Amino acid sequence: MQISDMKKICFVVYNTYSLFNPKTTIAFGGAELRSTIFAKELAKNKRYDVSFIIDNCNQLPVERYGNITLLADRYDYSKNGIQSPLNTLINKLYNYSVKVRHRLFHSKENYNAHLKYYCLNKVNADIYFIFGFTQESIHVAEFCKLKSKKYFHCLTSDADIPAKEKCSNEITETFKNKMNAASGIIVQNNFQKNQLERDFNIKAILLKNPIIIPDVITKCDNGENKKILWVGKSNSTKRPLLFLELAKLNPEQKFVMVCNRNDEKMHATMLLNMPENIEFYERLSFQETEKLFSNASIFVSTSLFEGFPNTFLQAGKYSLPLISTGVNPDKYITEYNCGYVCSDDISEMSEKLSMLFTDEKLRSQLGLHHFDYLSKNHSSTSIIQQLSKIIEST
Repeated sequence: MQISDMKKICFVVYNTYSLFNPKTTIAFGGAELRSTIFAKELAKNKRYDVSFIIDNCNQLPVERYGNITLLADRYDYSKNGIQSPLNTLINKLYNYSVKVRHRLFHSKENYNAHLKYYCLNKVNADIYFIFGFTQESIHVAEFCKLKSKKYFHCLTSDADIPAKEKCSNEITETFKNKMNAASGIIVQNNFQKNQLERDFNIKAILLKNPIIIPDVITKCDNGENKKILWVGKSNSTKRPLLFLELAKLNPEQKFVMVCNRNDEKMHATMLLNMPENIEFYERLSFQETEKLFSNASIFVSTSLFEGFPNTFLQAGKYSLPLISTGVNPDKYITEYNCGYVCSDDISEMSEKLSMLFTDEKLRSQLGLHHFDYLSKNHSSTSIIQQLSKIIEST
């Protein structure tokens, strides 16, 4: 295939570096994991030239991982650790260009937008993928409009869609304009799809989150060393303090918590009130987190809202039943009998937890249901085939 026949696809997702370089421990979330699977699977097809624009993690400005090119946005040449006469000259030129750009763009916001435009221009992709409704995604959308580039806007949470009764007209109009300008809106669940059509008259594409399921999965739950796992961030959406309360109510059980620092005040409160029966980790690589899933018996989610949590997919991959406080995407947990959906009442959560602990057959049955649902609905092979059709149709 000639280079001219290839489609250049660029994902703009900033905190993905640790998913390519496991030696780093940059915090990542569901959007990062989802976009990385999209990219790695698409890159297997020689028809696609795949790149990522990511945040500056003191890496080289351009790196190559397999068939994917990573470009560091807002790159600071003074931090790359390479001492040479050429590098000194590059630093001087870079610092001079910074001063010039500040004069041209006047504000930090416009300057940052310019830097993003620089990287986006450098990639010169045929199609861009952006995730979430953020200031950064708006900048990319503006660039694509300016350069007549195609882009897909992927929602990452139910909260990405502004509630008309709670948000200003400016926010809702900005959202509608950026979504309408996109080549397509990709959503995670039917709730998002229906809300976009109902509130904004926007038709979206439902593409479920993918997960790679290996031929052999090592599961370490031996029935005697049962552990309850929670993975998330310290913020008001993930509500880690509820998990702490659950652990306090069940001092005889072993709990494992992976919580990336997000809200400093909440994180400090959490650490001060950490019960002894919680095995706590602040930041782990994807591979280290996967190992905890393989060693767990039950997965607990205390989130207020989500889109389709990738942690649910990881739990299903290792046949873990779920206990969730309200988050039930497309009602799959109850419809496919994969676990329990509770209220915020800790005593109800504790009751369901006890049921799963005391009844090994029930725990195993719900876990197998979860794996079966995952295999039939979220296999990366099937999802990437759908994504390829979407790309080729534009």
